[in-house]
Amino acid sequence: MFSSLLLKRLWRNVSPQQSHARGATVLCLGAALMTASSANANVTELFTTQQDFATSGWSGGSALTTAAVATPDSDGATTNGLGNNSAAGGTGTAGALQVTVATLGYDALGGPGENNNSAFLAALAGASTLTADYTLPTGTTTSTFSLQLLFNYPSNYVAISPTSVSATANANGFYTATYTLPAGLPSAPSSGLYYFQLGFILPFDSPVGQTFTIDNIAVSPEPASLGLLVLAGSSMVLLGRRSKPAGRA
Repeated sequence: MFSSLLLKRLWRNVSPQQSHARGATVLCLGAALMTASSANANVTELFTTQQDFATSGWSGGSALTTAAVATPDSDGATTNGLGNNSAAGGTGTAGALQVTVATLGYDALGGPGENNNSAFLAALAGASTLTADYTLPTGTTTSTFSLQLLFNYPSNYVAISPTSVSATANANGFYTATYTLPAGLPSAPSSGLYYFQLGFILPFDSPVGQTFTIDNIAVSPEPASLGLLVLAGSSMVLLGRRSKPAGRA
């Protein structure tokens, strides 16, 4: 609402001579507003609180040990994510999932069974990207340690490498990995979907005895760039209308 009113005020009493300069201002302002709005409104949290990680069945078998911890914590969120099978959307405790590497190998970390979680499956199927924040084990860098995203369900064991990892850590020491989601993920429970897990695969040479922490696993249903393209098109239309000579329809 605020952004719409602001854009309308900018277009009041604009002469044809001013329209191009004003249009550029509106376009830049609109781009900033839509980028900020998209960054907040289009993110759906899947796992982010201690309850999401403690009560939802995250496990790495004998190769990894896991524990929900209060610190380090990437985002301070206290609302449970959709992956929480007992209290999604409820009030939780800020925290993250700490993982300790016990054995050398391609160790896999699996989340809880989500095959009957309608909201979780719909959010994944309608998303284009997934992001996850994680800290690095001691002695590693983002070049030597990265997590592959894993989807495990009937007739599918899909491992996805990150398309990007942030160059620097946030204030709490977490890096953000971004993954492009594949088409065709199950969008709803079905009789043939008797298990469905989201997880991560560690690098083969992950340092034994070291720990790292995962937090803020979320999906985004549409790229922010789509909104910016719509805004740009609308602004060009307004520019064209404002710059027409008087007397023409």
